[in-house]
Amino acid sequence: CCSGSCIDPTRTAAHCGNCGTVCGAAIPLNDCCSFWISSGLGTANFFCGDCSTHYTPSTCCDSTCTELSGSDNNNCGTCGNVCSNTTICCSGSCIDPMTNDSHCGNCDTVCGSPIPQNDCCSFWLQSGLDTANFFCGDCSTHYTPAHCCDGTCSC
Repeated sequence: CCSGSCIDPTRTAAHCGNCGTVCGAAIPLNDCCSFWISSGLGTANFFCGDCSTHYTPSTCCDSTCTELSGSDNNNCGTCGNVCSNTTICCSGSCIDPMTNDSHCGNCDTVCGSPIPQNDCCSFWLQSGLDTANFFCGDCSTHYTPAHCCDGTCSC
């Protein structure tokens, strides 16, 4: 019982695992952020880098706060949905990273996506100044191979 109510701590987001553990609660990025944010001085980003608000996962599965739309192979999309040993969880779906063109080898590699010719091109193209070719040589758009074979964009 928590606060006079009987709850299931394996599935209750307000008391996940034990009384008072709230899934979906705001958490500081690191101790530096936590100190400056709690001080009320509003200078956390200046001293600590990125102190944007982050949250614990919002769903309680088996007494643990879980992000169902993330990459938890044991709770992929729903509590208890386990990906097979040949698949991985990407954005809440079990996929085969050996053949999936949108998640080739991992959740982040998309086959057929544009890639910079080199680091110099990447820097100038991202700056938006359209002087990449002048400073770096050939910066024409190149693409990764369009299909996933054995976990790499290659076929």
